[in-house]
Amino acid sequence: MKKLILVFGADGYVATSFMKKYAEEYDFLPVFGPSTIDKLGSDSLLCVDMTKDDIDVQMRSVANRVKTLDRKINGILFLQGVDPSTGIQATDREHFVKMMTVNLYGPMSAIRTMAPLYDNNAAICFVSSVSVMKGSYDPSYCCSKTAIDGLIKCINNNFINLRANAVMPGLIEGSPVHMGMTSDFVDRHLSLMNGSLIKVSDVCEVLRTFIENESMRETIVPLHRGMRG
Repeated sequence: MKKLILVFGADGYVATSFMKKYAEEYDFLPVFGPSTIDKLGSDSLLCVDMTKDDIDVQMRSVANRVKTLDRKINGILFLQGVDPSTGIQATDREHFVKMMTVNLYGPMSAIRTMAPLYDNNAAICFVSSVSVMKGSYDPSYCCSKTAIDGLIKCINNNFINLRANAVMPGLIEGSPVHMGMTSDFVDRHLSLMNGSLIKVSDVCEVLRTFIENESMRETIVPLHRGMRG
């Protein structure tokens, strides 16, 4: 039987790329975000808005859906996110808390809620950011991505049957962040990354390694092409 993988942020660029690339290898339970809720409604799709106060209630709904499948969870991909958008002078508490909630509290809520449903050595996979190394225009984005390292350690300390790891990519070619950048920002990244952006297929391959390699725990894999500065 194929492994069952939950994908949070299933409408995102990395998520859609991963599910397409490995459609024959895994069974996916996609969990869509607010943009899909707004476009299509949530009646026929499994949707979660990690910015809402009832996030724990929403995660129980996800767990109930998994229970109907009568299968164990072999992996969770946390590919939801909020794009960096606000500089340090303009960042307010609401934006900061939203970023922390989506990148940290939401996943923590999901992980503990799904606790009875994991197969042994289930893979918990995060996407961090090269901003951990160099900072970011948006401090809330950088801080929340940096804290993923601590969250991974806490997960592995508290759940012996889980393996939490993260990939830390630079700017991903074709991603919404890339496509929303001005040309001078793109050129700056290209200059710092030895002339090329990160291929989404490379990110997907690292995520697959996290799922398959049962020896990997608390591992953060940098994909930044030797980024400097």
